[in-house]
Amino acid sequence: MPAEKKPYEVDDDAFNAAIFEDGGNLVVDLGGIQEAKFEVIPKGIYTGEIDSCEYGLSNNSNAPMFTLQLVITEGQYTGRKLYTYISFSQKALPFSKATLNRIAPELLQSPFIPQKIADEGLLLGRPVRMRVSIDDYQGEPRSRVGQLMGAATGDQVNKAAGGKFF
Repeated sequence: MPAEKKPYEVDDDAFNAAIFEDGGNLVVDLGGIQEAKFEVIPKGIYTGEIDSCEYGLSNNSNAPMFTLQLVITEGQYTGRKLYTYISFSQKALPFSKATLNRIAPELLQSPFIPQKIADEGLLLGRPVRMRVSIDDYQGEPRSRVGQLMGAATGDQVNKAAGGKFF
């Protein structure tokens, strides 16, 4: 049985009608393509893992940071991806240390090179729990990772809250 097609998925026929070459020039016609809508993940605590980690500079502050892509691994939203950042700016360092202490405490045992951590994929596959909240972004609600926790920390938060996360 074929997988259920999501409304914003583009099949081969629609893709070939939207992206084609004409006389050596790429032509894009998005008239027949349905615009994707971001489904908000309800606030709560979700189990996941680190799917990707990139080291770079913030567009806003030019501060060095990790950009983490997280994937939810359990429940109704399995497979959904969220992003969060670990900044190495002066203001953010105490919060970054707290996050790293929860998800990769071995990094705090000695100085480390963030670029090397990202390039070698040392954080990939790490189990995490993520506290998700809802923020307004350009007039639209968006899911946001408010806090990143190690798997054991998230389990303790879940039990301590008696199943209630907020």
